[in-house]
Amino acid sequence: MKRFLAIAVVLCLASAGLLLAQAKPAATKESAALQADRALAAAYAQGDNATVNKLLDSDFTWIDTDGIMWERPDVLRANLKPLVPVTAETKITEHSYADGKVVWIQDNLGRKYAAHTWVMRPGGYRLLQSNEIDTSMGDNVPPYRAPYDIPCVNPCQEVPYK
Repeated sequence: MKRFLAIAVVLCLASAGLLLAQAKPAATKESAALQADRALAAAYAQGDNATVNKLLDSDFTWIDTDGIMWERPDVLRANLKPLVPVTAETKITEHSYADGKVVWIQDNLGRKYAAHTWVMRPGGYRLLQSNEIDTSMGDNVPPYRAPYDIPCVNPCQEVPYK
């Protein structure tokens, strides 16, 4: 009987320890690329062009919501601002490739998306590419019908099927 009581006490203590471990939020450590992404967002928000210039790679390109690709000198000259600000509501997804040398980060706020490709350079992570998509812009576009007939070509009639 004492043996069963001792086992029950040990099991209760182990269960309580597991519950406490699960209830305590685990401290998540941000990756260096995610820290660089947040630093870049903060630099844009504060108008700190020196930090923005430092975090952009020499081969940096930016594709805006209109599909126009801007190269690094043009981005700095045009003083472009990110579509998605980093706030408490911003959803961030991070994918790491090549042992962390390339990191893809997506920032999403509502129907606005920004994808950032970070690469590891000797001086730390640099932003290589930024791509922005605003899906809410399509709500105001009326449907379009071509003013001419578009022939429907069935490939099965054109290519002999065997």
